[in-house]
Amino acid sequence: MAADVPAVEEDSATTATEAKQNFAKAQQELKRLIGELAALQAEYQQPGADKQRIEARFNAARDEARAAAASLETSATAVVLAEPNNEAAIQVVRDVIQGAMASDDAQRALAVAETLRGAGAADGPTLLAGATAAMTMSKLDEATEFVKAAAAAGVNPGKIESLERAIATERPKVEAEMAKRAAEAEADD
Repeated sequence: MAADVPAVEEDSATTATEAKQNFAKAQQELKRLIGELAALQAEYQQPGADKQRIEARFNAARDEARAAAASLETSATAVVLAEPNNEAAIQVVRDVIQGAMASDDAQRALAVAETLRGAGAADGPTLLAGATAAMTMSKLDEATEFVKAAAAAGVNPGKIESLERAIATERPKVEAEMAKRAAEAEADD
């Protein structure tokens, strides 16, 4: 999804305004669709309900909600890039990163965290999540960069030390695996 994030120029008030408007629209649309889905679920439970009709409406609304959620993610990221202190957008982006990590999509979590870090819009929790995602993918140098940025952002030193220890513990394992893969690749040639 990070590739879907529109470029936001820091100096462009128009773009920032548009990003905020798109974010607000996406929030409203998702809220409306969630309400519709809840109403359809309740309607489905009623005696004599036309279950086929309700299922069709539910499936259509669910698909619309997925599209609205993707729009919300993209617009929230655009808002954070344009306005790094927008708490509502930051929370959505954090939720996206956490959701990606929870669904074992470390690559997506890392991409979103990298986008925000690259724009100078990543806060402490986002930087920690980026470090965790990078570690999950055995990208220890990137994880180290995220940890350094998190430390500079004032993240709890205990969390920083814990991640630094984890990286130090994993580094020999990753290096051994990479050496093994290189030897296998050389043997295949």
